Amino acid sequence: MENTLSNLVHLKGVRGAIAKKMINSLQSSAQLSFHAEANISPLLDCKRQLSAQGNNVSLQDMLHLVIIATLGRHMHLNGKLENNTITYDPDIHLSFAVSLEDNLLVTPTIFSAQHLTITELQQLRHEATKKAQQNELKPKDYTGGSITITNLGLSRVKYFTPILNTPQIAILGLGATTESYKLNAKGELEATKLMGLSLTVDHRAIDGVPAANFLSDLCTNIEEIECE
Repeated sequence: MENTLSNLVHLKGVRGAIAKKMINSLQSSAQLSFHAEANISPLLDCKRQLSAQGNNVSLQDMLHLVIIATLGRHMHLNGKLENNTITYDPDIHLSFAVSLEDNLLVTPTIFSAQHLTITELQQLRHEATKKAQQNELKPKDYTGGSITITNLGLSRVKYFTPILNTPQIAILGLGATTESYKLNAKGELEATKLMGLSLTVDHRAIDGVPAANFLSDLCTNIEEIECE
């Protein structure tokens, strides 16, 4: 039988730095994960309405907008823990994971995201992603984040356990969407789209109830979004 794993890949350079950061994250924090699912059908309906009006925003940017709005009411997740001191950031500096070739991962940051429209969020995400793909990110582009979003929505993975982007104290994972059915007000079966959400927090900084409250509130805000 032919051995297709003959090449050795040493953990050095960027891959080595990522490996070291992951180990340090797990060894230096008390990580606890929560899982929930949200009906994103209202979000998809809103996306179609915006598209019909000529505003072709992505589902990811719509989710970012709802996450930012929800986080504004749960700012105890928006910060860092360093040297046994929690620092809560008054602004939401949203880091998001970008997967690159050669099994590399970077997390560029959109700063003061709570002040941005969905169009601005999309533009800045596109610019940061392009920089990441062209290896043009500078340290200031991927440091200073206060919370991270990682998206596996295009896979079949609905739930996972994201590893904290330390010293940040929270990371939210967006999982795959599956189809389900529920009874509507008329007693008829109605198709729904359910997305998996996975939240990991540093239990040293955040207890279970406030973390669960944030995730529950986020699900409600996704399901009750009002499309203007």
